[in-house]
This record gives sequence, structure tokens and C-alpha cells, in this order.
Amino acid sequence: MFLFAERKSCAFPAVYLKIPAAMPPKSGGIAARKIYLASSEKHSFSARQEESGSLSMFKISRTTPAYYFTSVTHHRLPIFRTDELKQVLCDAYNEVRSKHGIFLLAYVIMHDHVHLLVYSQKGMSDALRLLNGVAARRIIQYLTYNGHEKSLFKLRGETRGRNHKHSVWQHHPDSLDIFGEDTFRQKVDYIHLNPLRAGLVSEPLEYRYSSARSWAGFSSDELLLTDHLEIDWR
Repeated sequence: MFLFAERKSCAFPAVYLKIPAAMPPKSGGIAARKIYLASSEKHSFSARQEESGSLSMFKISRTTPAYYFTSVTHHRLPIFRTDELKQVLCDAYNEVRSKHGIFLLAYVIMHDHVHLLVYSQKGMSDALRLLNGVAARRIIQYLTYNGHEKSLFKLRGETRGRNHKHSVWQHHPDSLDIFGEDTFRQKVDYIHLNPLRAGLVSEPLEYRYSSARSWAGFSSDELLLTDHLEIDWR
């Protein structure tokens, strides 16, 4: 079976607007509102951190920056065109989030790239290696198990020393330290507006594979939990 074809280039018009209620104010608002999920005790980053005895919240600062990652697919193939593979990626990110102590603060999964805002006590390169590495393994496993040979062929690369035969991501993802809240808010806006700019939806909250709905308070049925309520805003 064949899940994705070559990407066709297209140009998207610039869009300048804000997501209503998506940005928490300096005090109160969404950031102060608790959202309880049926699975919160199992998946909550706060619960995991309390078990380890460390603090569950953090401030965005020069000493505790957030990390902004953009990962592009191999040859810009639309690997995440189908909901099935988007969900595989969501599950992989939640695996990293729950097992390796990484805050997932904001995200969007597009057809051929992903934007993430995360916080981790690990270094930037270690956090990115975990996120991309686990995601790549789970995607290859899914394609292999379900017999998507043509899609696997598209991802085939040279055999390396560790016998990696397929590449899901380009080898040089973009990464950036985010030291201030204003820049952080701009990145969240940019992430959530991606599906709108691409013409996939008429407004950001319609897109299920981003954190826009979580930031707006609709978290009861989200496909990937985020930890943005753990930010200690100034």
C-alpha cells in the first residue's frame, strides 16, 4: 500500500490574526483555570514530577528557556497526510512526554513538517534526539507492520553504521532557545496558525492535530495532551 506521494509545492497567503482566548493573560484567565481529564492522574506531568520530588512548574527565562523545534520530513514527503500517521506521531510524543520528563507546551503536525515548543531539563540536542528518534521508530514500525512497502521505499536511505535503513526526518532540523514570554507567545501563535495558512481549515480551532484547542480550554477529548498549564507566567 502507498500512503504518501511526492509533495506538490504551493504558496500560502500571509495571515495576520490572533486566536481568541488562545494566549493566557499575564494573570488569571486560561492559565489559572484547571482542566481535569479522566486520564490526568495517569498522564499528568505534575503527578510525575511530584512523585520524583521536583517542581512541577517553570518560568520561561534565560536560565530555563523553552525549545522551539521544526522537523521536516525526508524529502518533504507528506508522511502525515493521513490521520492514522498523525496519531502514531501523537502517541510517540506522548511516550516521550511521559517517560522522559519533557514538557510538551505547544505543537502542530502538518503533512510534511512539525513544529514543537517544549521544556526539558535535558539539553536541547538530547530533547530533540528523543522526540525525533522515538517518533521515527514508531512510524517505521507502523509502516512495516501494516505492509506499506511503497511508503517505506520512499524513506529508504543508505545503510549506516547502526544499520538504519530508513529516514523519516531531514538531518538538520531547526531549533531555537526561547528566553522570553513575548517571543514564546509569538511562537505559539505561529504554530497554531499553520493549518489556517495552509488552507486546511477555516479557523485554527477546527484543526485536531495541534494544541490550539488545548490552549483555548477544549481539552476533554484531545489527541495529545500538553503541559502548557505548568507555565508559571510572570
